[in-house]
Amino acid sequence: MVVGLVAYPVIRWSLSDPSSHSDSRIASANESSHAATLAMIETQARQTEPLVDIIRPASTAGACPVVQPGHSAQLEIAAAARRVLPTLTVRDVARTLDQYLGMCAIELRGQDAAGSVLVFDIVAPEGDNSVRQRTPFSSVASGRDGTDVITSVTVVTNAGWTVVIGCVGAASDQPDSQALVHLAQDPALHW
Repeated sequence: MVVGLVAYPVIRWSLSDPSSHSDSRIASANESSHAATLAMIETQARQTEPLVDIIRPASTAGACPVVQPGHSAQLEIAAAARRVLPTLTVRDVARTLDQYLGMCAIELRGQDAAGSVLVFDIVAPEGDNSVRQRTPFSSVASGRDGTDVITSVTVVTNAGWTVVIGCVGAASDQPDSQALVHLAQDPALHW
C-alpha cells in the first residue's frame, strides 16, 4: 500500500476556485494516476520472476516503430541510464513487439550500488504521429511503503513517447528526482 503520496506536476492548474468542478476532477485523476504508477513501479521492482518479451498477435502494420538493423534499444537505454546512474546494473529487459516486429514498448529493471531497484517503462507512440502532436507533460510522484520510498517520473513527449522511470529503496539511496526527469527526457531512450 502506498501512503503519503506527494506529486509535483509540471503542468499546473488552479484549484483556488472551489466552484470549479473540472479542476477538482483533474486533480483527482492525476492523484489516481500517480498512485497507479507508484503501485506499478513497486510491483515491478519487487517481482522476482524475470521479465519476458511479449508479441502482440494482432496489430496493424506500422502501429509500432521498427528498430533499425544493428541498433539495440536495450543497450542504448542502459547506456543512457548509466550516464546518469553510473552504478546501475541491468537485471532484466522485456520488449513488447507487434506481429510485424515493430517494438511497441520496452521495460528494463536494474539495481544501483546503493541497493535501490530502478524500473524503466518506455512506450512508443502508436501509428502515424505526423498527424497529431501530443501535449508534452512531465510529473514526479513519490510515496512511502514501510522504510522504502517509491519515486516515479513520467514524461510524455510531443511525439507521443511515454517514459516512466521509477525507483524503490531507502530514501537516502534514491537518485535525485531531477536527474530522473533529465534521464526520462533523453532521446536515447527512443528507438
